[in-house]
Amino acid sequence: GDSLEAAERAERAAASDVADAAPLGARVVRDRLLTPTRALLAYFWGDSAVYGWLVTTDGVRAVRLGAADSLAALVDFLRQTIDRPSDADWTIPARRAYRAFVEPLGPIPHDELLIVADGPLSYVPLEVFIASDNARPWATTKSFVYGPSGSVLVKLAARAGQTAWARQMLAVGNPTSTSANEDQVR
Repeated sequence: GDSLEAAERAERAAASDVADAAPLGARVVRDRLLTPTRALLAYFWGDSAVYGWLVTTDGVRAVRLGAADSLAALVDFLRQTIDRPSDADWTIPARRAYRAFVEPLGPIPHDELLIVADGPLSYVPLEVFIASDNARPWATTKSFVYGPSGSVLVKLAARAGQTAWARQMLAVGNPTSTSANEDQVR
C-alpha cells in the first residue's frame, strides 16, 4: 500500500512538473537535449501549410513541407494501409511519407530521433517511414522518442535519473488476437 501511494504521489508530481514546462528556444533545446547522435524532428501543421524543423547540435533547418490538405491525404492513406496491411501495400505510402516529411530536411545520420509531431502526423509512427525503394522501415536503423514539445522533452530528460522504481517487473503479452493464435498459445 505505502509504496503504491508513494509511486502515485511521484507520478502526480512529475505530471505537474511537465505540465508547467515553459517554452524554450532552439539553442536551449540543443544544449540540454541533443547530442551528436540525437536530433529533434519537429512538425507544425498549419491551416494551409505544414512546416518541419530538424534541430541538431550543429544548428536548425526549417522547411515548408507543402500544403496541409495534400499532406493530410498522404498521412491518412498511410495510416489506413498500416492499420490493414493485408488490404494494400503499406510500403508505397511509407516511402512517399519519408519523401514528403524527411527528405526536405536533408540527411539525418543520427541514431536517435526525438519527434514532436502535429496534426494528422501525430497519429502515424514515423518508424514505418521508408527512406528508399529497397530500404527497410526507419525503425530498423534509428530509435525514436516522442513528446508533445521540445520543452517537455527537456524537462523529462532533466528528470530521467531522479525517480526510480525500486521493484522489478516482467510484462508478457500476446500482440495478436485471432482465434488461431489464441489456440496456439494455450
